[in-house]
Amino acid sequence: MKSKNYFNKKFRLINIYNILLIISMILFVIAIVGISFIRLKQGYDVNLKLLIIPGILILIVIALLKGYLTKKVSKEYKIKYINKALKNEYDNFKYNTKGNLNTEILKILNWNPEGNIFSYSRRKVTMNDNISGSYKNSKFNQNALRVVEEQKKKDRFGDGEHIEKKVIFDGIITELELNKAYETIVICTDDIFISYLKNIIKTESNEFNKIFKISAVSEQDAFLYLTPKMMEKIKYLYDEILSDSFFMLINKDKLYVGQNYANDLFEPNFKKKINEEEIIKDFKGTMMYIKQVIDVLELRKEK
Repeated sequence: MKSKNYFNKKFRLINIYNILLIISMILFVIAIVGISFIRLKQGYDVNLKLLIIPGILILIVIALLKGYLTKKVSKEYKIKYINKALKNEYDNFKYNTKGNLNTEILKILNWNPEGNIFSYSRRKVTMNDNISGSYKNSKFNQNALRVVEEQKKKDRFGDGEHIEKKVIFDGIITELELNKAYETIVICTDDIFISYLKNIIKTESNEFNKIFKISAVSEQDAFLYLTPKMMEKIKYLYDEILSDSFFMLINKDKLYVGQNYANDLFEPNFKKKINEEEIIKDFKGTMMYIKQVIDVLELRKEK
């Protein structure tokens, strides 16, 4: 396992690469502008290719070194501190840098891993940081996901087309176990989670309907699940525990809770020195919601 000093040294090296990259870009631009000025004013015949090609190669090498080191150190950092912070917090705890989520759920949300949902639009999914375990005999499986929507747009001028990219989800999805199976139900705070789903329903609670949008394959199953007591629990999770932008997707005997944080919760801050106590405290706090959701929704299973 890598030491604190190891990470501090690597963080400093990554920051040095950043500085070198910025300085190299500035010097490259200054050199190009300067030589162009000399050619115009003094009439010297200077071959710009002799400067441009080496300059570009230097920038590429620095960028590649920085990218490789950043990815490597980030992976080592997560392996060490996620395990150190959470291994004793949950039973059967496991961490894997690769994602492991049921892709059927992504298709329900129209987050198709292969893209090509429509001819004019597709959504690409990247998945990593799989954390699994159990709490009070209730299993969980969490994954970090980033979903980017790509849309073809016509150029403002001319007949060409270009691709516009928009991040529509950047957060975590956690799979939990239910004590009963239901047909698909989606409860969410944002249209982006439900915009392509059909059969939108309303509950008898106007307060609940103002906050959440609901789609269900079976209205009967939806109302069986969304009892007044359950709606109070979901509203409590929204008010006190989960992020403002989230969804709950029920599919068979599984509950999927998605939270849109717009960042990577476990990514290291390369500009700060390692403070192990602070990192462990932050990671425990980040994962506390799993215990809270299981307790609030009473997902505990009998042994």
